[in-house]
Amino acid sequence: GQFLQDGQCVHANQCRCLHDGTFYDNGDEIRNEGECKVCTCEDSGEMSCVNMACPKLNCREDELVSYRQDFCCPYCLSNWVEAMNPSINIKKGCVDFGTETA
Repeated sequence: GQFLQDGQCVHANQCRCLHDGTFYDNGDEIRNEGECKVCTCEDSGEMSCVNMACPKLNCREDELVSYRQDFCCPYCLSNWVEAMNPSINIKKGCVDFGTETA
Protein backbone atom coordinates (compact mmCIF):
# COMPACT_ATOMS: atom_id res chain seq x y z
CA GLY A 1 0.00 0.00 0.00
CA GLN A 2 0.85 3.63 -0.09
CA PHE A 3 0.85 6.29 2.59
CA LEU A 4 0.36 10.04 2.49
CA GLN A 5 3.47 11.85 3.69
CA ASP A 6 4.36 15.50 3.17
CA GLY A 7 1.40 15.78 0.78
CA GLN A 8 2.61 12.91 -1.44
CA CYS A 9 1.71 9.24 -1.72
CA VAL A 10 4.71 7.05 -0.97
CA HIS A 11 5.34 3.33 -0.64
CA ALA A 12 5.93 1.94 2.85
CA ASN A 13 9.68 1.59 2.28
CA GLN A 14 9.84 5.33 1.48
CA CYS A 15 8.05 6.51 4.61
CA ARG A 16 10.07 8.77 6.86
CA CYS A 17 10.23 8.36 10.62
CA LEU A 18 8.98 10.98 13.06
CA HIS A 19 11.11 11.01 16.21
CA ASP A 20 10.94 13.76 18.85
CA GLY A 21 9.28 16.14 16.39
CA THR A 22 11.86 15.64 13.59
CA PHE A 23 11.50 13.61 10.38
CA TYR A 24 14.28 11.16 9.47
CA ASP A 25 14.92 9.23 6.26
CA ASN A 26 14.97 5.46 6.06
CA GLY A 27 18.37 4.25 7.35
CA ASP A 28 19.12 7.36 9.44
CA GLU A 29 20.58 6.65 12.87
CA ILE A 30 19.71 8.78 15.90
CA ARG A 31 21.79 8.58 19.08
CA ASN A 32 20.07 9.53 22.32
CA GLU A 33 22.84 9.78 24.93
CA GLY A 34 20.50 10.69 27.78
CA GLU A 35 18.43 7.52 27.31
CA CYS A 36 21.35 5.27 26.26
CA LYS A 37 19.59 4.39 22.99
CA VAL A 38 20.56 4.22 19.32
CA CYS A 39 17.53 4.32 17.02
CA THR A 40 17.37 3.59 13.29
CA CYS A 41 14.62 4.67 10.90
CA GLU A 42 13.29 1.58 9.15
CA ASP A 43 10.64 0.70 6.57
CA SER A 44 7.11 2.02 7.09
CA GLY A 45 8.40 4.90 9.23
CA GLU A 46 9.12 2.63 12.19
CA MET A 47 11.93 3.45 14.62
CA SER A 48 13.96 0.52 15.89
CA CYS A 49 15.92 1.27 19.08
CA VAL A 50 18.61 -0.70 20.90
CA ASN A 51 20.67 0.04 24.00
CA MET A 52 24.03 1.73 23.44
CA ALA A 53 27.15 -0.31 24.05
CA CYS A 54 29.74 1.56 26.10
CA PRO A 55 33.43 1.10 25.34
CA LYS A 56 35.66 -0.35 28.03
CA LEU A 57 37.47 2.40 29.91
CA ASN A 58 41.19 2.44 30.54
CA CYS A 59 41.57 5.45 32.82
CA ARG A 60 45.02 6.53 33.90
CA GLU A 61 45.95 6.33 37.57
CA ASP A 62 45.35 10.09 38.02
CA GLU A 63 41.88 9.96 36.39
CA LEU A 64 38.50 9.08 37.86
CA VAL A 65 35.68 7.14 36.22
CA SER A 66 32.92 9.72 36.02
CA TYR A 67 29.29 9.94 34.86
CA ARG A 68 27.17 12.78 33.50
CA GLN A 69 23.41 12.85 33.44
CA ASP A 70 23.30 13.70 29.73
CA PHE A 71 25.83 11.01 28.71
CA CYS A 72 25.08 7.31 28.59
CA CYS A 73 28.60 6.00 29.03
CA PRO A 74 31.09 6.76 31.77
CA TYR A 75 34.27 8.63 30.88
CA CYS A 76 37.73 9.29 32.34
CA LEU A 77 37.87 12.60 34.18
CA SER A 78 41.24 14.30 34.42
CA ASN A 79 42.00 17.38 36.52
CA TRP A 80 39.32 16.23 38.96
CA VAL A 81 40.99 17.92 41.93
CA GLU A 82 40.76 21.29 40.19
CA ALA A 83 37.18 20.63 39.15
CA MET A 84 36.06 19.73 42.67
CA ASN A 85 38.26 22.22 44.56
CA PRO A 86 39.17 25.05 42.18
CA SER A 87 40.70 27.17 44.97
CA ILE A 88 43.05 24.44 46.23
CA ASN A 89 46.30 23.79 44.36
CA ILE A 90 48.06 20.43 44.59
CA LYS A 91 51.84 20.62 44.40
CA LYS A 92 53.91 17.46 44.56
CA GLY A 93 51.32 15.62 46.64
CA CYS A 94 50.90 18.42 49.19
CA VAL A 95 47.85 20.60 49.61
CA ASP A 96 48.54 24.34 49.38
CA PHE A 97 45.75 26.22 51.15
CA GLY A 98 47.32 29.59 50.37
CA THR A 99 48.96 29.89 53.80
CA GLU A 100 52.51 31.06 54.10
CA THR A 101 55.08 29.44 56.36
CA ALA A 102 57.75 31.44 58.12
